[in-house]
Amino acid sequence: VLENLILEGSGERGIEVTAGGNLTLNNVIVRDNLGGGVRVGSGGALVTDAYGSIQHNGWGGDFPPSTGRIS
Repeated sequence: VLENLILEGSGERGIEVTAGGNLTLNNVIVRDNLGGGVRVGSGGALVTDAYGSIQHNGWGGDFPPSTGRIS
């Protein structure tokens, strides 16, 4: 569980959940990460509440980032 955070400015993804990982985001903002906002891979699970957001994240060379980017 991650709570009350801003995850921003990474040259990679803001968050990646894989291989049986379970992540809950409570009041977490994921923004301005060049490699994407959030990736949920095989076997991963992600739950978010209504108070956070995933916004303005790019994918690879996209700049400025234009969408939230959950893959």
